[in-house]
Amino acid sequence: MKNCVREGLRTKLTATGTVTSGSFYKYGALLFCALASASSGERVVGMYSGEFSGAPKVAGQAWTENQALYWNGTAFTNVATGNAVGWARVAASPDTTGTVILAGVIA
Repeated sequence: MKNCVREGLRTKLTATGTVTSGSFYKYGALLFCALASASSGERVVGMYSGEFSGAPKVAGQAWTENQALYWNGTAFTNVATGNAVGWARVAASPDTTGTVILAGVIA
């Protein structure tokens, strides 16, 4: 996984579909970044806290440093939708990726 900047807590999960290394997934109440690719039914290690670069973000949003972030199912957003899952590590322009810190909280 190339997008991990600072490692955090990990857990093993059973993939419920195809999982791609470095991508973000919600599994039950847990949001994690996959450390390896896996097929449905295989065990995969996911990191649910830590710092990640190149994280998908809603296009057109500008983030401020330490701004609370939420997961909308496909990308991180600064629009409050449920529980905050982390925060922006640095300010981000309206690009489609940013650097996030996952807090390891229920998504």
